[in-house]
Amino acid sequence: MRNKLLTTRYLQPGETEPDMYKRVASAVCRNRYSNEFAQEVTAAMQNFFFLPNSPTLANAGTSKVGGLSACYVLPIHDSLDSIYKTLRDAALVHKFFGGTGFDFSEVRPRGSPIESTGGSACGVLKVIELFNQSADTIRQGGKREGANMGILRCDHPDIEEFIRAKEQDGVLSHFNLSVAATDDFMKHGDSNLIDQIVHRAWLRGDPGIIFIDAINRNNVNRHLYDIAATNPCGELPLGPYESCNLGSLNLSKFCIEGDFDLDLFKEHIRMGVRFLDSVIDINNFPIPEIREATLLTRKIGLGVMGWHDLLIQLEIPYASREAMEPIHTIGAVLKKTAIDESCILAEEYGPYPAWEGSEWHKQGIEIRNSTLLTIAPTGTISYLAGCSSGIEPHFAKEYTRESEAGTEKFVINIDDSDISHNIHYLWHLNHQANWQKYIDNAVSKTINLPSTATEDDIREIYKTSHQLGCKGVTIYRDGSKTSQVLTTSSASRSTPKPQSLLPPGVTRRPGHIYTLPSGCGTMRVIIGAEDEKYEKLREVFVLTAGGCTANNESTGRQISDSLEYGMPATLISSTLHKVKCINAMKNKESIGKSCSDNIGLCIDWELRDFVKGAQAPTVQVPICPDCHKPLSFGSGCAQGECPHCGWSGCS
Repeated sequence: MRNKLLTTRYLQPGETEPDMYKRVASAVCRNRYSNEFAQEVTAAMQNFFFLPNSPTLANAGTSKVGGLSACYVLPIHDSLDSIYKTLRDAALVHKFFGGTGFDFSEVRPRGSPIESTGGSACGVLKVIELFNQSADTIRQGGKREGANMGILRCDHPDIEEFIRAKEQDGVLSHFNLSVAATDDFMKHGDSNLIDQIVHRAWLRGDPGIIFIDAINRNNVNRHLYDIAATNPCGELPLGPYESCNLGSLNLSKFCIEGDFDLDLFKEHIRMGVRFLDSVIDINNFPIPEIREATLLTRKIGLGVMGWHDLLIQLEIPYASREAMEPIHTIGAVLKKTAIDESCILAEEYGPYPAWEGSEWHKQGIEIRNSTLLTIAPTGTISYLAGCSSGIEPHFAKEYTRESEAGTEKFVINIDDSDISHNIHYLWHLNHQANWQKYIDNAVSKTINLPSTATEDDIREIYKTSHQLGCKGVTIYRDGSKTSQVLTTSSASRSTPKPQSLLPPGVTRRPGHIYTLPSGCGTMRVIIGAEDEKYEKLREVFVLTAGGCTANNESTGRQISDSLEYGMPATLISSTLHKVKCINAMKNKESIGKSCSDNIGLCIDWELRDFVKGAQAPTVQVPICPDCHKPLSFGSGCAQGECPHCGWSGCS
């Protein structure tokens, strides 16, 4: 399948794979660098230390019309002329092998009056359908179908229709959809609207969310524009008409005999920055506006792939605190080296034209590229390199991959606990949030969830990702679409059964986490087992939002100690049921008669539904050793920090 992919997408007639890398390196380096540097770039690509994005591999050094950029953002204003101009521009971009992002927020809502004709507006969805039809017609160089990102602000009147747009399979098949959520919306937004977003994401994986205020807080070119849209995969927030060239360093290649070679890594960072900056100058641009905007800010996107493979080489589980440490080491080196090299380029060739007035200018840093780093999905180039994609964990121990080149099976020698669906979403988010600390663009990461994931899981993912400083988040629940790129033989395609055995107001999520109302707030009870067979309860963690926090934490610890010393779980729960609390008795929403009673009920449900023969999912949750609440890894400590009690693994 790999050879077919090379033949159909990248290779020129009669060209071999080594020839392709030599062609690309020669074309990019010809006008600026020596043959020796071009040979170094060729070797880096041939040995899969570094690969540029697909358009560069396919088009550099050829006579083809196609461009070298992967990602573009095109503006749309509220007029017929603007809509159809952008439609034409998008068709040309797709012809040039690129993907496009659009913010549709300026388009007037459905039913609003049109003064010039006396009619009424068709609304945002009809405009998106028009663009989707165009993408269906134009294939990128006859190689692949066009990809698009459609974005709509959370305060647009058509937002509910937008959220529901992809409720059915096959609708808007050439578009990813994302809601541009503001900080205020994430903190105080309409709960009904949030519920709708959550439900549709659970149902079909769309829409995603981008945190537009977080993106603009990090916009170094605020003197030019506010960012409103991203590329199709979300890792590149771009201004109007901007494009960006991507390349990725294969982290697994820098692990030499069990150690990560930072010096070798630095060499390739410098090479990657110079290579991508040079791509800008030899690029073919679909329209003059894109050329002008791209040259004005000279954005590049150097990133990484093979992250999970590196962790495997270092014998570090993906779902672990230990996995955070190399992020900070590698990320800090990546950021500093890329900035340093771009500053050297600025000395040699001048800063980017819009530098004056930028945030770089205000800091006194003269730099060649306004942005430098991103983490892309790297689906195709990581396949060529034979490594894990981006910063994603491996999908499964055995899975199949569907592409235009065919179907291929993969077998990975890893533990069950280290595959994507068995990793708790908090670990997924902590990887994304910690990498984001060192990335000036954004991080493309999919939170892959098992088919049994609930809407409450997704709601918490959105909330937590915003709190951790991510610039956006995408989830995908396994089996939520009738077809998907990666599948396992055991993947369920059925809708999860409702939790009908639990009383109303109680939810149970993967990881044996119960959420239920008490007399003085919402409780979360996490129940662990002695082993993977789940034949005996081992520990109970209690988290409370308001009310008897300390007492409940103490109760959880005492229960865990009692279980460790052999006290029957049934005896513990019967004792807990005897406790009554006036607050719970007065609160009609409370499930039990007290917080203790609630804990006892959770133990009963666990004994009923899981311990008697059922096997617990292999989900690992990062828990504070002191207060047993979820840890955060967004502050820089590799061991995690607790936002609740202040515990830190680095103190």
